[in-house]
Amino acid sequence: MTRAQTLTLPILSAAALILTACGSGDPDPVDEPMTQEQINQVLLPLADFPGEVEVYEEHFGESPWDPDGDDQWLGMAEYFGGGECVEALDSMGGIDGENQPVASGERWAGLQPPSDPEDPSPTLRVRVASYQVETSVDASWDELHERCDGETIEAGELDERNQQITLEAADLGEFRGFIVHWEWDEDEENHRDTGYVLSSAQGRHVISVTANSFDEETVVTVLSEQLDLLHAGPETQDEDDDEADADRHLPDGPLSQEELTGAVLDETHFPLPISERVYRESGEEIWEAEYPTWHFVLMGAIAPAATSRQDEIPAQCRPHWEEDLETMFEGPAADAAALFFATKPELRTGSDSPAGAAVLLQSYSEEVAAHDTQQLWKDFLEGCAGQFEHERGTTLVEEYAPYGGQGFYARGERENGEELTSYAAYFEFGHTTLHVVGIGISEDEMDQVITAQLENLEQ
Repeated sequence: MTRAQTLTLPILSAAALILTACGSGDPDPVDEPMTQEQINQVLLPLADFPGEVEVYEEHFGESPWDPDGDDQWLGMAEYFGGGECVEALDSMGGIDGENQPVASGERWAGLQPPSDPEDPSPTLRVRVASYQVETSVDASWDELHERCDGETIEAGELDERNQQITLEAADLGEFRGFIVHWEWDEDEENHRDTGYVLSSAQGRHVISVTANSFDEETVVTVLSEQLDLLHAGPETQDEDDDEADADRHLPDGPLSQEELTGAVLDETHFPLPISERVYRESGEEIWEAEYPTWHFVLMGAIAPAATSRQDEIPAQCRPHWEEDLETMFEGPAADAAALFFATKPELRTGSDSPAGAAVLLQSYSEEVAAHDTQQLWKDFLEGCAGQFEHERGTTLVEEYAPYGGQGFYARGERENGEELTSYAAYFEFGHTTLHVVGIGISEDEMDQVITAQLENLEQ
């Protein structure tokens, strides 16, 4: 995205993200609200973005993503002055309405720059929001089209590049919005560009797409793929479990230290981009360090639910939080153990800490079912699943059970705008246990890590 668009595109995107306040009576195949995890399953994955992804961000929460964490984007009126169209665009950003999203997810990516340096670098943002009641965007787009179609608005003194934006009403299949034509000083690099700001209501869901520096054919393909994913709906866990049970042939007996060390993930098989911060440990060294790596991982797993005081944790959850977490994540002393932890190159969204994932394999002479660790995970979820408010913000804990394992997804939204997320999963097979923790990564990325580790164990 060019410098000239860093202010105006988010402002225009706000219209597409928030045009959802009106009710609608039309039936839709996707007629039930989705959870954050389900939104992640139906949101266009980065692998399907049109081009090679160079940088990306993703966000899951009830409200639209504010990249700076302070919700301080300039309004259209402040940036472009007055006028009927500008006032209409500015008012769209202030719509609240009674129908607020219960869950949403969005992915933004900056793609590989074009071969011609005169062409701007493409960017794409896709968002899906879920609501308690059915939604509509048509009335709002009708008004905006009437007041803004064909209008050219010019930036004022806040923009030194004399930026002009011409808005062209767009109806692309089931999506409505604007094609946005930018122009600014010719002595500026890449002084012309075209973008799309579109949204579509689908039953109790709204898809919003903001695409910059793409042709219309590519944008239509993105819209179609996202529609197909939403209407296909999230996969059920039963389907995942059946497929996993049919395809997996995991070791049943005890594994030696050498076998575990060879089976744990490494830099070659880790499915996500990794930074230079990689930790590979085995045997007693996992626990004997002054600051054990696994304890750092455990802190990352529970950080989204951390409160200022223990008495802020709901009473039914507190015993599990205080007494069971260490056993849930470590278990009894093992005969053999292997750990791999890698961080991604970029920081977590809304945080100054890195995102990453860790796996811990442990093997025992006895069958691990005798440890009753699975029951601790069940009890923890029964007592702690749900949302609660505390001094530092809001915490959500939900069940996460991939491939027949047990675990949780946690999200903490802080009053200062910081958002922390984590996934934790636990598996037992014969004499071996597997813990997988994802810190600040998506459910799709967590699934990739689990799948890669299970495949290593099969071999």
